[in-house]
Amino acid sequence: MERFFNKNFKVILTILMLIFSIFAFNKNSYAFQYPTSITLNKTSITIYTDQGFDLKATVYPNNAVNKSVTWTTSSSYVANVNSSGHVSGKNPGTATITARTINGYKAKCTVTVVKRSSTVDPTSISLNKTSASIYTDQGFDLVATVYPSNATNKSVTWTTSSSYVANVSSSGHVSGKNPGTATITAQTINGKTAKCTVTVVKRSSTVDPTS
Repeated sequence: MERFFNKNFKVILTILMLIFSIFAFNKNSYAFQYPTSITLNKTSITIYTDQGFDLKATVYPNNAVNKSVTWTTSSSYVANVNSSGHVSGKNPGTATITARTINGYKAKCTVTVVKRSSTVDPTSISLNKTSASIYTDQGFDLVATVYPSNATNKSVTWTTSSSYVANVSSSGHVSGKNPGTATITAQTINGKTAKCTVTVVKRSSTVDPTS
């Protein structure tokens, strides 16, 4: 009887140990399969009201059993987000886009939406001359070209670094005054500049100016 009991006890103990080991293995494996964190490819961005962009979520660990993500916006009036993470600007303001894993981990992106300006600002300016030599009694015209060609306001302000050496009119006409060097600057309404270096000499000088 005792031998029978010992034999069965060993069998039962072996079965219990096997069940416990299986349970422990599955528990640990299952824990590693749940998401532990999430990140986004952007944490902040500024877009126009008619623009959009894609947010991409990365769920960790790589062997997570379910990497599905739910997308939400704090303000659909400012920016919408669809089920695949595409964000669309709607109205000026700020919205927070949130990506959430099945077990509650979150990652966020702050989206600032601005209205696209109806005006086209100058991007650059060039002059027909970058340097010139003239006599004290001579003058010449500088011509400014503002880019792009469809800039809303192409107005230019002219200045001289030395009115004693050379003056410049509001239309870009440069007049020599006294020997020396002056820099003539043309500037757009938004601060883009182009310069021309003007050397002024007396007619009695051995230097042969070319305009």
